[in-house]
Amino acid sequence: MSGTRTLFDVPLFAHGNEFSIRVWDILRDIPYGETTSYGEIATQLGNRRLAQRVGQVVGRNPISIFIPCHRVLGADGSLTGYAGGLERKRFLLELEEPAETAPDDCFKLKTMSTPDTGVVVGDDGLARPAWAAVDPLLREYYDTEWGMPVRDEQGMYERITLEAFQAGLSWATILRKRPAFREAFANFDPDVVATYDDADVERLLNNAGIVRNKAKILAAINNAQATIKLRDKGGLVDFVWSFQPDETPHPHTVDEIPTKSPESLALSKAMRKEGFTFVGPTTMYALMEASGIVDTHLVDSHRRGSSGVWPS
Repeated sequence: MSGTRTLFDVPLFAHGNEFSIRVWDILRDIPYGETTSYGEIATQLGNRRLAQRVGQVVGRNPISIFIPCHRVLGADGSLTGYAGGLERKRFLLELEEPAETAPDDCFKLKTMSTPDTGVVVGDDGLARPAWAAVDPLLREYYDTEWGMPVRDEQGMYERITLEAFQAGLSWATILRKRPAFREAFANFDPDVVATYDDADVERLLNNAGIVRNKAKILAAINNAQATIKLRDKGGLVDFVWSFQPDETPHPHTVDEIPTKSPESLALSKAMRKEGFTFVGPTTMYALMEASGIVDTHLVDSHRRGSSGVWPS
């Protein structure tokens, strides 16, 4: 599978390794009104022991919102993880009854696409990228936060921390857990987090509301301490913004959006030199996108140029 694929009148972009693409191909072929399981998909792939790996593809990737992952159930018929959320999964399963429901009925109720531009025009008439067009939480985040300038230390530290926790997961997962993250990490106050000790680490590892990854938790504490030290050099915000490029991308489709740049590579090296961890060039580019340092809104998105940093 390559290029743009359309389902539910929403443009899909094939990303990931060959295994992921094979899973997506199987998912798209599930007849309407029918369900399957991780084990059954793994069997079609030739090895039932791959069921757990199939589950990771289905549950974690944001593209799952636009393909029939909601029809993948547990071996006992129970609902399982889904990047679109269990409520959306229930809704879509109910929507597909009776089984004759036409494919177009699922998302044409809410969206229509303009495949040539890579955006999806919602029922409000506004154009957004596919990842922000369906899930209400992602849509609100895209419309109000993503790409807006971050000029305060606490906000920048929060974004660095959440970008690190997001590695290997979908952003939707982090966004849903953000309230719990903010509570667990003292609203991302670096002065507080920098004092966390072994007892706090244990507390965080037992907090089901956040991503319980010890290396990432330790990185959050370490990076709070590095943030404080950086105040002697002008502070975290000015430091990060000093890597703003002279130009920003002008992508028409998701495939045209970079995942890193010379500036993000330089920022990554500089951050590591200052003692930060979990700040690779790809993570730093995501930070630059989220905080307005670059504008990677699609050219035809209604949010293009909304930061005031870059012209539309």
